[in-house]
Amino acid sequence: MSRGKLSRRMATAAAVAAAGLALAGVATSPAAAAGGKVQGWKVSTSPYRCTGDVCLYYSPGAEGAIWAKTSFTDYNLSDNRFWSDQYGSAGSGQSVNDNAASQENNTAYTLYTYTGANMTGSVAWTPAWYGGNLGAVGMRNTVSSYEVR
Repeated sequence: MSRGKLSRRMATAAAVAAAGLALAGVATSPAAAAGGKVQGWKVSTSPYRCTGDVCLYYSPGAEGAIWAKTSFTDYNLSDNRFWSDQYGSAGSGQSVNDNAASQENNTAYTLYTYTGANMTGSVAWTPAWYGGNLGAVGMRNTVSSYEVR
């Protein structure tokens, strides 16, 4: 068999296999693969930006504009906006919904962030007193609600 014919057969076989996996629900998309433990740094690390129980940031590494809340739940982040402080302003005025790149949990409990409103969709969790980048678990710019429990 010629090299070209073999390459075409291998490509066809790979395409058929991929289609079969997709039909069986085995193939993963970014949304399907999203979620997991977000733990990159202790919130006691300077600068101490997170003055609420939960803080979301427009940029990775707890940078850019901030949104802080002293409540253990928010069912829909679409009515909240990032604001600037002395440490960052990128993203100030933007909706928090689907715009957070990092988060901090300034409580003694676990923070759960969700891709859907009303605590639905994929979930990421951050242990007590930790922060981290949402991109590490495929959830950058997808968070729509959270709860602490």
